[in-house]
Amino acid sequence: MTLRLLSWNVRGLNNPRKREVCKNLLKEWKCDFVCLQETKVSSIEGVFVQSLWGSPFTDWFVLDTVQSSGGVLLIWDKRVFEKLDVIVDFIENNSLVDLPLEGASFTWFRDSSFPSMSRIDRALVSLDWEEHFENVSQQVLPRVVSDHCPLLLEVGVVRPGRSAFKFENMWLKDEGFVDRVKQWWDGYSFEGSPSFILAQKLKALKADLKNWNREEYGDLAFRKKNKLTELMGLDVREELVGLSNEDQIRRLQLKGDIEQLASLEETSWRQKARPYL
Repeated sequence: MTLRLLSWNVRGLNNPRKREVCKNLLKEWKCDFVCLQETKVSSIEGVFVQSLWGSPFTDWFVLDTVQSSGGVLLIWDKRVFEKLDVIVDFIENNSLVDLPLEGASFTWFRDSSFPSMSRIDRALVSLDWEEHFENVSQQVLPRVVSDHCPLLLEVGVVRPGRSAFKFENMWLKDEGFVDRVKQWWDGYSFEGSPSFILAQKLKALKADLKNWNREEYGDLAFRKKNKLTELMGLDVREELVGLSNEDQIRRLQLKGDIEQLASLEETSWRQKARPYL
């Protein structure tokens, strides 16, 4: 399934002719979700929404204008989005990434004797969201009724078998863990916007943490089971022929390893069970 989301600063929708052009283009672009900015419409009702999007499977949400300026209209296809919640402070509460722009370098143009241009409009996504889908792209569409270009965000299929990254509290019990993370972080070098650099450093850190966890801890239950089996073998040997000094030292080492693995396992279990308490 391909999801198509459109962001468009329309600079006013009071003109019926302009709404007709917008409706025609929205139909052409076949979007599932549309965010129209700077509507400059003081009051929006269902009839107004239908004049922009004729589908009967439409739901919408509006942020009112302030003294005839601003205003945001969200329209979406209910068959695709069964429910859409307005998220407050979304950018502040999530690690969002500014996606690369395809098709142009700027999204706003001033047509005058002294033309100017800027990249004002953009789509932000979380790192987990970007990794969850294949072939994510942010495309610039032609500007027809506004000096802002519409932005089309297109994503491919969901990547199978991927799980969200989770920080393991048991890592904090490892001596030198904080210093190791700091050394990794300071060693990363990327070029680009601040959000891009942060996103790339977080990706690199996540990969290093996963590799380190695999090499340092592996499967805790499997490792503990092997050490318990080895300890059981030493107990059997002690009953039959007794233990050498090396065997006794090994038994003490195994008991310490098992105790440490059990503590790490308990920490991991408590962390996993916490959301259900």
